[in-house]
Amino acid sequence: ELAGDIWAARKYYPQAYAAYQKAREISGRGSGSEILDRKAEYAAERSEQVERMKRTASMEMDALFRDAEKQMRSGDLSGAAKTYEAVIEKDYRRFEAYYPLGCIFLRKGKKEQADYLAELLLDFDADRGRARLLKVMVLEASGKTEDALFYYNAAARECPQNAEILYQKKRLTAVLDGDE
Repeated sequence: ELAGDIWAARKYYPQAYAAYQKAREISGRGSGSEILDRKAEYAAERSEQVERMKRTASMEMDALFRDAEKQMRSGDLSGAAKTYEAVIEKDYRRFEAYYPLGCIFLRKGKKEQADYLAELLLDFDADRGRARLLKVMVLEASGKTEDALFYYNAAARECPQNAEILYQKKRLTAVLDGDE
């Protein structure tokens, strides 16, 4: 029962419910069983509420991503940027919003903001291939092509199947070799 109380206090309701169930099994039917039943029922209700909230939040995030992609396709970069920023504001761990936002910043000439997002992705160790690709684009936009090649090589090692990375690496290598 104590384990259930601890889990419930931490708002880990599925674990609290399981602990209360286990306590019921161990203690059997006795004077405290009604309290255990109420605690287990409460934990079960809260578990369902938490799951509904998670599903709703996930659906809202999915809708925001669809909106941002639609805005990108229609050329509304400012709207897409605001939508991606809203995603990050709601949950900074939605790393899939950082790369397209960084690309938007680059297209608008905001290299510092794009570089900041690339560094965040690298620091969080999230989506390293795209993080390096964003870093490369920032370096190239800043005229640092040799540094960019270093990141292309690293990105190619991270994502050897990514055609965009391999194409861009080959293109930059040709530029540096004077073939383009």
